[in-house]
Amino acid sequence: VADAKSGLPKIDGWSVQSFAALPGAVTEARTVSRALGCEPLIGPQATKAEVLRPLPTASVIHLATHGLEDELGPRLLLEGAAQESMDSEQWLRPEDIMECESLSAQLAVLSACNSGRGQSERGEGVVGLARALLARGVPTVAVALWPLPDSSTSALMRTFYEILRKKDSVDVGDAMREAMRRTRDETPGEA
Repeated sequence: VADAKSGLPKIDGWSVQSFAALPGAVTEARTVSRALGCEPLIGPQATKAEVLRPLPTASVIHLATHGLEDELGPRLLLEGAAQESMDSEQWLRPEDIMECESLSAQLAVLSACNSGRGQSERGEGVVGLARALLARGVPTVAVALWPLPDSSTSALMRTFYEILRKKDSVDVGDAMREAMRRTRDETPGEA
């Protein structure tokens, strides 16, 4: 297939893809950052360098954005219209996390569509963002294996962190299950 303007064939991996704005993710980032007592990285502030810089010392990692898994592998969009190439600085990939020193976070939440998906490697299983975080020392990683609706995901995460903050000790799985139940009950029509 040739591009009508240039006459050159379209090469997968070199296209520019636009993604819908996620106002719920912006709200979520602000809500979660207040709960954690930190400043959120939003929009152009969320460069790969700025996202990776605090990871080694963070106690909780929370990324609310677009997630994608395709022939270029699993990744999270850090800002705007993304250049679809292996070396784009707009994407956070498992190899970026693996280049970090050991992480001290006790919890990582990848609040993004398909953030738990990855490439299936023979003898290795699924290699993706969650596995990279686990390999770098994060004992608990929450991910999604399917598309997430923006507004209800923001509500889910608000409730999830409210539950986590109310108790001295809580099982993260139990907290997520309870947050999912409450969010489902509060948002009729969205399942």
